Amino acid sequence: MIVPEELKPIPDPEYGKKEQQSLPSKMLSSLLFFLSQSWTEIKHRKCSFCWGLFSITLVVMVICVVFSVTNKFPVIALMISESSAGQFDLSINSGSWNSQGGVNATKMSEILSLLGEDYNRFSPRIQNTIEVQRSDGDTSNVQLMILDSARERELQIGRDWKYKEDVPQGSVIITQPLATYLDIKVGGKIKFKMNLNNFSSITADIIRTEGFQNSEASKDALPGILTLLEQTEIEVEVMDIASNGMGKGASRRTMFIEYSSFWEYVVDHAISADALSILPRQNWLLTANMTQRSKYKSPLYDYATTTVFAYPGERTDMYITFNSDSIKKKILDWATPISYALRFDQLRINTALVNMFDSVQTLSMLFQMIAILIIVLLVLISILLIYSLLMISVDTRTFELGILRMVGMNRIGVFGVLLTQALLYSIPGIIIGIILALLINILVMSVIENLSSVPLSRMMPALSIIISILVSLGISIIASIFPIRTALSQNLHDSVDVSHAKGASVKVTIERSEALKRPWSMLLSGVILAGIGAGVYVLLPTSLISGQTQLLAFVLFALLLMILIGLVMLAVNFEFVFERLIAFVFLIWETKAVKFMAVKNLTAHRLRNRKTTLLFSISLAFIVFINVMASIAMSLVVDLNYHRNAADIHAYVDNGRGTSITAGQPTTYQPLASYIISPGELQDEVEDKFGDIVETIAWSTLSLERIYPYPVRTQISNIGRSHTYTHQLIAATSNFMDNIRKQNLNVGSTAEKRVLGKSGNGDSPIKQLYTHRVRQLSAVLSNGLKNDIDIKVDEKLLLSVIPVTQSTSSFLSGGGHRTPEVVHLPIRVHEGATLLHESA
Repeated sequence: MIVPEELKPIPDPEYGKKEQQSLPSKMLSSLLFFLSQSWTEIKHRKCSFCWGLFSITLVVMVICVVFSVTNKFPVIALMISESSAGQFDLSINSGSWNSQGGVNATKMSEILSLLGEDYNRFSPRIQNTIEVQRSDGDTSNVQLMILDSARERELQIGRDWKYKEDVPQGSVIITQPLATYLDIKVGGKIKFKMNLNNFSSITADIIRTEGFQNSEASKDALPGILTLLEQTEIEVEVMDIASNGMGKGASRRTMFIEYSSFWEYVVDHAISADALSILPRQNWLLTANMTQRSKYKSPLYDYATTTVFAYPGERTDMYITFNSDSIKKKILDWATPISYALRFDQLRINTALVNMFDSVQTLSMLFQMIAILIIVLLVLISILLIYSLLMISVDTRTFELGILRMVGMNRIGVFGVLLTQALLYSIPGIIIGIILALLINILVMSVIENLSSVPLSRMMPALSIIISILVSLGISIIASIFPIRTALSQNLHDSVDVSHAKGASVKVTIERSEALKRPWSMLLSGVILAGIGAGVYVLLPTSLISGQTQLLAFVLFALLLMILIGLVMLAVNFEFVFERLIAFVFLIWETKAVKFMAVKNLTAHRLRNRKTTLLFSISLAFIVFINVMASIAMSLVVDLNYHRNAADIHAYVDNGRGTSITAGQPTTYQPLASYIISPGELQDEVEDKFGDIVETIAWSTLSLERIYPYPVRTQISNIGRSHTYTHQLIAATSNFMDNIRKQNLNVGSTAEKRVLGKSGNGDSPIKQLYTHRVRQLSAVLSNGLKNDIDIKVDEKLLLSVIPVTQSTSSFLSGGGHRTPEVVHLPIRVHEGATLLHESA
């Protein structure tokens, strides 16, 4: 058969090229096809896409911000520690057992310079308590801090100190609370009185060395000059008002003054002309000695009360780590040569900052674990959400996928379409999440830097970005596994059959006996659970015995996560029971046929309902966990304050000396120890004005050591004195424990008979001391102290008031007290109780 030329097919010149298309071109065309299919689905389901995009964005943003902030947790711990201890690493002052009244900073510099400049990094200070007076006559105690501002600025002690120049002579910088109390502004004048005899040893040494030796004339003139120096009035001008202590470790009401010029200003403007006529100005300033020095040209440098040290280099860099043991080792290696060269047996060495940093660091680890758990829960919720969205897409696109398979799409194509759809949730979410995280990170780092004065990088850590990208991609991949399996397992005939329902009312599963002999899933689950149990059994005691807080936090975190998983599994297993129960309760008024059809419908959708139950249970677990952790954090703050104050409000006596009802009156033997003159009047006024919120007012005294005629300490011991403990003795009113929370007071054993389960007839332990037992000198002991002394209820113990010998050689006021005898008082133990608050 001959075919005409015009009827012959025209050959396609591109046909061979299409067959010979390279692999990259095939991959690109396949990718474009997958994207077009996924984009079409997204346009039809915009709301579902927004939900998936939001979940991925939230996960990426939270991971980046949390990892960035947790990396800065040491800075936050340092900020909290420095707010209390001050921005210095080491402080040294003279020990109370030493006869010297201070530290010679000049000699200290000479000694430490021999060790090297890394050790000679200190600045001297004198901290004293003075009394200032307001315009209305009321007075208050204020901290006077004399410091070398230039030296401390060089050592980075007090990073918030914004002044570039030294404080001018005769000027001071005060804190805002002090300015508010005095109602004073910049340029105002402050007058205060000081007893220069007790200011430091400088007065005593100058009087001894500059003319008052052992002659009869000097002995006659000595009382007169001491009298002239007792109430020295000093007037200073306010240079500036600071909002806080500026990292100097100062109290709320503090006055800062320059170290190098303070003594010269006192000599020129405060010491009376009569005193200067006895000892000239050059004698007070030790001019002959000071001219020979290259630095420390004020005699006051020889009489510092304390010296503060800064670690060499950028001192804050040492604390930017989670390993507090390495910080302690560095401080120890650096401080040991210093203390040895300065004779450690004569000094008191304090490392309050690193100790507090260690305790705060432990708390920061807890927040880090909580943050990780929050991320884990967010990831699980995101996986379930995207899984649900993909399953809905697979169910609604069954016919479309069937047609694509009929025209030639293979299993890899179906896999690519669904995986691309899942990744389209992640890729835009990663970009948006990282951008938002960068903006939030800049804001958070700025806040932390402003609060801590530690320079921080605004850049997001690369590791946090990498982790967030991997986690978000993993979410999409994991969430798409079961939808892809579902799509691939569908029969092609059933996929294109639009006349029948896709869901099967009856499902038959055939299991081979060989598979039943090897239950790998159950075996693997058993191995995992056994490993978790063994790990907890071994690691929990190990962490408690070794004191490894990081390991303990990890174990507790794992236990909490297992508890959440267990509760979620429990909810899933009881899902159908709860469904039938809810159907019975809410359909009780319906006919039997309606209830039967509803239950059958729940049975047919059991698998889908189980997935919904899993999603909601994890979501609720996340919400409940956040709520519980917030409640625990708030309770922790409340308990810490209650543990410290033993009440909702803990008020102290006002140190002022005015006519106010709250003004304190100095005790007979300790002028700095104040007490309220009329507590009854004050209580009546509080109850009259605040009776709606104040239920009980209890009172306690100062400790016995602060009001005794001479220095004493009190000890408690058993009669045989085999166990002795030093403690503080405080008197309290009978209602002192009436309103203590039950969780803070646990009465152990009592000498009184119990009535209806109540110890001491229901009265608090302190109130029982005001009964007939007041004649027996009864006492209430904590259970810990009772066990340490090894004493039982209704047995006697010994309270001893022991004098403490103190040297007065550094002062010229002389005198000295008669050495008293030790006083022993037998006391009967009335009750043992655990009081969960600190004694004052």
